[in-house]
Amino acid sequence: MPLRGRHSHRAASDCCVAALLVILSLPAALAAADANTEGPPTAVEQALIEHRCGATRATSAPDTDAYDKCLNGQLESIRSDFGRDLSRLSPAERRATDAVCNRIRNAEGRDAYVACLSGQLIALRARRNHETPAVAEQAAVVPIAVPAPENPPMAPRSSPLLMWIGASAAAVFVGGAGAMVALKRRPLAATACRVCGVRVSGGGDLCPPCRHDAAESLRRASLERVEAARAQEDLERRQREQEEELSRRKVREDEEMRLLIEARAREEEQARREAEARRQEEAVREREHYGLEEDVFDPHAILGLPSDADRGAIESAYTAARSKYDADQVAHLSEEVQQHFRLKAAAVERAYQLLTA
Repeated sequence: MPLRGRHSHRAASDCCVAALLVILSLPAALAAADANTEGPPTAVEQALIEHRCGATRATSAPDTDAYDKCLNGQLESIRSDFGRDLSRLSPAERRATDAVCNRIRNAEGRDAYVACLSGQLIALRARRNHETPAVAEQAAVVPIAVPAPENPPMAPRSSPLLMWIGASAAAVFVGGAGAMVALKRRPLAATACRVCGVRVSGGGDLCPPCRHDAAESLRRASLERVEAARAQEDLERRQREQEEELSRRKVREDEEMRLLIEARAREEEQARREAEARRQEEAVREREHYGLEEDVFDPHAILGLPSDADRGAIESAYTAARSKYDADQVAHLSEEVQQHFRLKAAAVERAYQLLTA
């Protein structure tokens, strides 16, 4: 992590100690530094340092290495604070960061997610160092160089030993600081593109063409998802329209069936009434035919007797007529036949009553 103003005294002491160790055991220090910083940036680190150095890339001249220096400085700052590939984040910190930024990634895409993750790391760095997020962000975007050592205090002329010690300490401090700066400014090692195998300078696991192809693939995948969602909506809309049409058709069919049933019921009622009227007309005609009406009733004609027949002949004709028109004989026949027999029996009974009264 770059040095900051209010930690300068502690950092200067640490640099003195580190300088002594570097001077005494420089090969071991170089090996340890390589172990901590070697290797290209991971995908998350590459996205973060490119996001933070975007302004430097836009404003720097094409023939300068300001952008590469910014990338190197940001990578070192991120690894110093949070470890390689953010491995020093605690489980609670990682869960809190994911809870905030995953919703943004789902809603707005990768660039918004990277910006959110960068902001969360800046806020986390500020909390760890008890700084405001604005100060932490400024320190993250513009790395602060290691301050040059101050001139060692001059020893009194009367003490050569102190002068020698001071000069030795200054030389050790300058040498250690120079070694640390040299280690911090080592360029990122070139890596091979994981798709085509071309060497990639400046960090990253994709060359520019492959990175462009990957972005294009993401764009096409997003368009395909949009088209698929639109096609699904159209399909659901057509299904709803078909269901509504079937519902309307069923309502019409039910209404037509109801009207048909009512029409048939009216036809049957009309037919019943007509049949009843015909039966009544036939009954009237039969009564007129058999003389059941008062003005045309002839008891002798009903029993088939002459007008001067005696009582014995009347009894015999009456008994024969009753047997002939007995209702039990036509109980299995139609209603019209039974009605005919009932009328005949009533006429016979009335004729007998008139003749024997």
